[in-house]
Amino acid sequence: MAVQKPISAGITAVGLLCLVGAFVLHRPLSVSLARMQGHAIIVDSSSKFVDHLPIGEEVIVSFSLRNLSDEAIEVAGGITTCGCAEILNVPFSIPTNQSRELNVRLFATQRYAETLENDGEFSVSATIYLGGQDPILVAIGGRVH
Repeated sequence: MAVQKPISAGITAVGLLCLVGAFVLHRPLSVSLARMQGHAIIVDSSSKFVDHLPIGEEVIVSFSLRNLSDEAIEVAGGITTCGCAEILNVPFSIPTNQSRELNVRLFATQRYAETLENDGEFSVSATIYLGGQDPILVAIGGRVH
């Protein structure tokens, strides 16, 4: 004997599928998924790699933050896991449906380089604090030469 599904369940599923399809078609998939998961900010990449960080020189790594909410979001500041990294250009505001760059300055001293293993590989995390939102975690890895 075949089990019959209620018609209302089929209509609901079809309606939901159409709604999700329309939502996805008008936005990039990453934006649609982020909104469906309740995120107000998306980052172009949560981790970046610096192939060559020269000793005694600085490198700026940029992360693009996009505001998906209906209100401006304040990027209040942040902290890093290493004294070799500093978050720049904070605080700032990101208007609704716009993007702004968050810059992290990396600087490797000779003393810092001597503490690294595995051919000078490093990994730094940064926690970015947002006004009224959960913080964002980004990571930078690379090699000091």
